[in-house]
Amino acid sequence: MVFFDRVLAKIRPGSSYAQQGYPPAPVNFNPQPMPTIAPVNQQPVFSAPTVTETGAYSVPRSGNGHFYVPGSVNNSPAVFLVDTGATMTVISNSLAVRAGITQCTKREFVTAMGIDRDACVAKIARLQFGTFYMLDTEVGISKNLTGEALLGMSAL
Repeated sequence: MVFFDRVLAKIRPGSSYAQQGYPPAPVNFNPQPMPTIAPVNQQPVFSAPTVTETGAYSVPRSGNGHFYVPGSVNNSPAVFLVDTGATMTVISNSLAVRAGITQCTKREFVTAMGIDRDACVAKIARLQFGTFYMLDTEVGISKNLTGEALLGMSAL
């Protein structure tokens, strides 16, 4: 926090940073509170995505600030959290069981929460989300995943 205060002090008007075109420090800065996130054991509440007149798939922001899309893994229904920071689409162990996945290759995942050593990668027949689908693709499986499924960049 001390470092943050020193940085703000350096960009106040009249400082060398302000003279170089950097904006002044905000006056009466009052960030909005973070949205409340539903407990892990509850399904997120979200509005259904829609298809616009131009054919675009529109995903509204949920009440907790995240974006969710309905979908399925091997025709087993799932709710995906859209995560553009995730390299791979990852599903929970319980979804993997429901989807009939019986084989996977052990792998470590580096996540925002640290290293997940209890993970593996499996090939699935079908991944569907919204109006899109992928055939014969890979997903990560993690018993440490706090939700049901993350839709990562491998699918986006």
